[in-house]
Amino acid sequence: MGFLNDLIQAIQDAHATKFGGVTLRMAKVSDFDPAGLARFLEKNEHKKLEPLGRLADACDLMVISQQTARTPEYAFIARASVKGAALVDDGKEDKGLAYRADWLSSRTASGADALRVVLLEGDGMHPTLCQGDQLLVDQGAAAKALVLDKVYLVSVSGHIYVKRFRSAPGRLLFMGDNRERAYEDLEIRPGEEGDFAVIGRVLWAGKEL
Repeated sequence: MGFLNDLIQAIQDAHATKFGGVTLRMAKVSDFDPAGLARFLEKNEHKKLEPLGRLADACDLMVISQQTARTPEYAFIARASVKGAALVDDGKEDKGLAYRADWLSSRTASGADALRVVLLEGDGMHPTLCQGDQLLVDQGAAAKALVLDKVYLVSVSGHIYVKRFRSAPGRLLFMGDNRERAYEDLEIRPGEEGDFAVIGRVLWAGKEL
């Protein structure tokens, strides 16, 4: 059931990103009954191949094998988990994601070995990012240079956070987009750099940032 679950998840992700969460728009493109599509998105009721195929076509999804993903046209990015203040590879090749190599090269100079896919935990970046989003993280040296308003994984006092970099006189300021959790914002003042490190920059999470 792994492939089916992954396909359903990809369709649900596209519903949110490509169609802005508007079921009627997705139904029109896929020639799907709006009520039936709503039931599928909420309860995964439609699991026959034909309707799933129409939805996959509407979402511009393409199935490729891991062997194909390792051709020069694609780069397979491994999944990593947050362990304390570091990213640790899961060791499960089938849990990573394949990206077009030309798409990656247009967005970063880092090689595939410096990129990792990480599942987001928490709602500090809501609504930009949500619990369970798959983040493409660039750990290359150039990506660690801080750019205003970009999103980063940072380590502070042995813990990793996903925050947006903001300017602040005399200090580094990292804020979450969920202002109801503003108490989780991070300030790094002079002399506190020993407990702080930039792990990488978030390049993608179903949408560009």
